[in-house]
Amino acid sequence: MNRGVRLSGWQRFIAVVLAASGCGAEDAQVGGSGSALVDTLEDGRIRVVNTGPEWSGADGWTVEEDLRIGTLEGEGPDQFGQISALKVDAQGRLYVLDYLSQDIGVFEADGSHSHTIGGPGEGPGEFMRAAGLNWDPDGNLWVWDPGGRFSIFTPDGEFLDTRPRNVRGVVYPWRGEFDVDGTLVDWGLEYPGFTGQPGTPGPSRIIFYPVRFSGDFAAGDTLPTLEFGFEMTGEGQRVLFGESLSTFQDRKGAIWFAHNKTFTLYRRTLEGDTTLQFSIDATPAPVTGRDVDSVRAVYIDQGRPERAPAPDAFAESKPMIRRIFADDVGHIFVLSEQEGLPLGTFVDVFRDSGRYLGRMDLPAPVNFPYPPPFATDTHLYYITPDEFDVEYVVRMRLHKPVVPVG
Repeated sequence: MNRGVRLSGWQRFIAVVLAASGCGAEDAQVGGSGSALVDTLEDGRIRVVNTGPEWSGADGWTVEEDLRIGTLEGEGPDQFGQISALKVDAQGRLYVLDYLSQDIGVFEADGSHSHTIGGPGEGPGEFMRAAGLNWDPDGNLWVWDPGGRFSIFTPDGEFLDTRPRNVRGVVYPWRGEFDVDGTLVDWGLEYPGFTGQPGTPGPSRIIFYPVRFSGDFAAGDTLPTLEFGFEMTGEGQRVLFGESLSTFQDRKGAIWFAHNKTFTLYRRTLEGDTTLQFSIDATPAPVTGRDVDSVRAVYIDQGRPERAPAPDAFAESKPMIRRIFADDVGHIFVLSEQEGLPLGTFVDVFRDSGRYLGRMDLPAPVNFPYPPPFATDTHLYYITPDEFDVEYVVRMRLHKPVVPVG
């Protein structure tokens, strides 16, 4: 079983592990009420071990809901079926991609409906299975369609052009992002040796392929891969609730990732160099009998009780880090599930130097798994469900008391 990330060959990986195990902390830096042990490993990466948050008492950030869009009843543009992507433009307008209706509802900063972009179909400006949104450096909206193309619009909904999507496989959610040079880095994936045929072993390894595309999209430069090996049962199936890989690419050209059974995150360049790792002490939530029963019940309800996973097919604890995202002013946000802390009810916040600021409680839970939340300097945006599983877009204003930089 490979529980590591192969960045540039096994020799490099082993050297990194040896360096990490052989280096001690060189200094302790204190900021606010927390502290961090910071050292430099032999491969050049900075390691930050946070022993406490910088926030204390009134220093901590809080969030307050100041907008909610959605409705339980009716047929208007604010009745969402299945939201697959959410973005905001420079004017504060919200762009909500509904997978079921295959269109994008655009709402003003006060929540009123402005216009609708696209619609189902195969023609120019129409969507087949659109599931992702992003902004290019010119402020145009790119709509990712797993059918094999991008559709490009102005923020006001004028259709501009299409571009082909040429990557391996399909990644949900879409991890595509424009880098510091303004070129698109798209992501494909592959499960080596996995056929998907009934009765055959499940995928034991996943390879992410980031590709940087030129302006004409005729060819792309393949970047170093990001690889991960899953924990497997003796029957060749993935362990349920086992460790996996969480990833995020920011607009500054960095990839953030984590093996999500521990609260350790890594930053690497698109060229494959790991430059930072940082951690906090956290305990994963245990896999309970109720979790096991809920999974097995799916097979029983489908009339396939013989296919229900055996008890040893479940991990002892759940994945901890579920989503990583960033704002544009130097902060990393982590959505996690920990012992006694349910998924979607809080966010841990770090500086992009790896220093731990602290935890924000969320007044409304984050819908999981899709679409991912995102943050700006002033707000946090995400999807929240009600007790009937109706989806709502929420905008949370960030309140940030001034904290001295350590």
